[in-house]
Amino acid sequence: SFLHLIEGMNSYEVIATNECGSTNQKVAIVYEKEIPCNEPVINFIRPLGTGVSIPVTTTTKYHLSFNVLEVSSKAEIALILNGNTMPFNFDPSSGEVQSNVMLQTGMNTFLVKVKNNCGEASKSVKIELEEPILPPKVKLTQPKSFPHQTQNQQVTVSGKITNVTNQNDIHVYLDGHPIGFSFND
Repeated sequence: SFLHLIEGMNSYEVIATNECGSTNQKVAIVYEKEIPCNEPVINFIRPLGTGVSIPVTTTTKYHLSFNVLEVSSKAEIALILNGNTMPFNFDPSSGEVQSNVMLQTGMNTFLVKVKNNCGEASKSVKIELEEPILPPKVKLTQPKSFPHQTQNQQVTVSGKITNVTNQNDIHVYLDGHPIGFSFND
């Protein structure tokens, strides 16, 4: 027979009777609603885990942020940067995970692994750390002090310019007018 069970213990009994007597059999059927079980999900917030191009930064210190769904404990999460396990903070109420990390020059790969009773997931994202372009610096070394006082109509001024590799990026002026100069890399 087809039974409509209620949640919990259900008692099922069959009784058979004829002119010689009767017999019965009772069985207990326990009905528990199936609790849905979902595999964990990872969503990168920073850096974004989607798109064609790899994000680029010039900052060594980086704040990584992602969230996980269907995960309730920090022990179910692993954060790996360039093969090294990294510390992180996890908020179980929001599922948000955050970590402050130090990037290495070049390509950096974040790998997140999560596991719960229903399964596991992993997701990776890359970010590139480029050497920062430093601002140019000018240090005049000859004459030794400024303002410089002289009796000569001509004077040699020399110095060192750093963080500039192209002569076209240097401009020299005397009394507001451009003048020629020599440049050595």
